[in-house]
Amino acid sequence: MLDTLLSVFSAKHKLYKNLKLKPFIDTRLVNSDSIAMSDVFPFHQIKDSLCMTGISPTNFVPGKNIVLNPHAKDNDSISYLGQDTQNHKPFYISPFAEELAEVFNPIFAEIIHLETPCLLDLSEIGGFSNSKSDLSQYRSIDDFVKNACPDYISDVSMENLDRMLLWPEIRLLNSPDTTTDQFFIYGWSPKIFVQNAGGSHHMAAAHYLAKKLSQCVPIQGKVSLNLISSKALQNFDSKYAAFAVPDDALIDMGNDLSESGLEYQLVFFREREVNFIFFKKNDQNARVISLFNNLHASLNGALKSAVQAQFKNEALLTVMSANLSDTSEDQFFSTRPHLAEIYNHVQNEICLSGPKPTSPTI
Repeated sequence: MLDTLLSVFSAKHKLYKNLKLKPFIDTRLVNSDSIAMSDVFPFHQIKDSLCMTGISPTNFVPGKNIVLNPHAKDNDSISYLGQDTQNHKPFYISPFAEELAEVFNPIFAEIIHLETPCLLDLSEIGGFSNSKSDLSQYRSIDDFVKNACPDYISDVSMENLDRMLLWPEIRLLNSPDTTTDQFFIYGWSPKIFVQNAGGSHHMAAAHYLAKKLSQCVPIQGKVSLNLISSKALQNFDSKYAAFAVPDDALIDMGNDLSESGLEYQLVFFREREVNFIFFKKNDQNARVISLFNNLHASLNGALKSAVQAQFKNEALLTVMSANLSDTSEDQFFSTRPHLAEIYNHVQNEICLSGPKPTSPTI
């Protein structure tokens, strides 16, 4: 018994000592500055890796979640959930895994689909979900069209603008009753994206030409929102601290962490090739949390910054206001209390400094 206690103490001391010697690793938990919808940092997808409704590996997507297994003897200290079905070895999941999921996942409500189509001007579009070109290379739609399809904008005329707009793959304009294309907004990104099945080059060209010709081009579509609940985030932040740990740093820790006796949950986030480690905020973890704060990017901090960006998101206010034009606020928010919270925050932040943005009137 004494040997076990000393072993844990020694491992914990070794972990703390080694962590104190490491430099800070700035893992960027921010949006990439491009017109690609996929370059918005997918905070909301972290919850997919925390859908922990039980301790059976069958509840997990094979290879998607990863935890350290301090009880491993003849296998690596890192075990992928759901992969070891042949030997049926037990996998280590922290004692607070389910509680963590219950606290973290409400930060991101399900994607909200607004019923009332929103009328925008083409100039308000900031990016696309799909293209034959690599959208991640371009910081603006102008940059995209000048490099990816310069021939489309060589003729700056109303005739050419009409030609671009009539391209059948711009489905929001040319087949609005049957298209699944829509507008999409992440609360923590200032861009309104078109979630499109095609037509990015022609729409980008029309976007460019309309601006050059000072032409308003109304475009209407349904809107989906992915938003952060600040109340749920406050609840999470009061109970847990989470950090982004690159693979190299995780490997460098070796078995020190798993043998330290500390409780934690580690999730491998494949969408960005980074690991997130979660600690409960308590006296036992105070020191390791302090050390990790000096070493690794804080997920808590990144989410707080994302909420602040959401509060200042004029595009978000524009589309939410459009949905209130024909519906009373009480009726609209009666089944969306989390959306009412966000709307009021955004409205207060933006409208204190100017009039509420409105969609174009045609």
